[in-house]
Amino acid sequence: MRQAVDGAPAFVYNEHNNAHRAWPGTGANSPQRAQCPLRGADTEDTNVTKKKIGVLGAGTWGMALARMLCVSGNDVQVWSALPAEVENLSATRVHPNLPGMKIPEELQFTKSIEEVCTGKDVLLFAVPSVFVRSTTAKARPYIPDGQILVDVAKGMEPDTLYTMTEVIADELNREGGPKGVKLVALSGPTHAEEVALDMPTTIVSACPDEAAAEYVQDVFSNTCMRVYTNADIKGVELSGPRFCSSSSTNRCSSCTIRAPLGSRMGRPWPTRSQVVNSSSSRPNLLWSLFLASSIFCRCSSSRDCFGKETP
Repeated sequence: MRQAVDGAPAFVYNEHNNAHRAWPGTGANSPQRAQCPLRGADTEDTNVTKKKIGVLGAGTWGMALARMLCVSGNDVQVWSALPAEVENLSATRVHPNLPGMKIPEELQFTKSIEEVCTGKDVLLFAVPSVFVRSTTAKARPYIPDGQILVDVAKGMEPDTLYTMTEVIADELNREGGPKGVKLVALSGPTHAEEVALDMPTTIVSACPDEAAAEYVQDVFSNTCMRVYTNADIKGVELSGPRFCSSSSTNRCSSCTIRAPLGSRMGRPWPTRSQVVNSSSSRPNLLWSLFLASSIFCRCSSSRDCFGKETP
């Protein structure tokens, strides 16, 4: 049931299949890092319809999501701008930065950006934020009208201060670009190395188009990933736990929270406050998302915002 907080719609979870059930490995007597099996497309209690999904980007986050979507029963194809990376992943079925994850044989790879964009129900943009604009420009001629396009890159473009979906929209709106593309931001307190091991996690599917947000929610939901929806796409994007990696602050606020209070505590806040207060998103939602995602994601991780192991 959709509820409102201060007049704004709250997160919505449609109890997709069995994703709302208790996750194994989270009880008091369960191992902390216990894995939970993902649903299959043909299992009796899921009613999952196979989707064709194209993934642009073969980094850790793109591959963790691609593998999850594949073992959930979808037809997944991954593209990388690096031919050597495509060849290595296709041959070894192991990502060098995700050694505990086995890439399914059913997951396909391609060196053609036209092929990965053609005939897909969902396109997933998982390239680093600095390459989002250039990748969108390359893909633009092959993206059809009305395509559902999901972005998982976080940050803001330094010159324009656009969020990543705004960067994509700006490129797609150029002459010859597709019409009616539905842009969805997928963001939350999630880590690639945890999704790769089927550890329980949550994420938000954000889009002003409720139907598009719920469509993406259905595609990504399973027994290990709970997906919520929200209409405030800009608020969700700006509150992502890695927002600071592409801003002038270049320091993760949750790491400052995790560290002893003192000299580092206040550094990220002026920049974030200016962005939050000047954006068109709802400030209360944005700050609550930012704080919750930062604290849960970073304080429960074994890595800091620079990817280094911490005690």
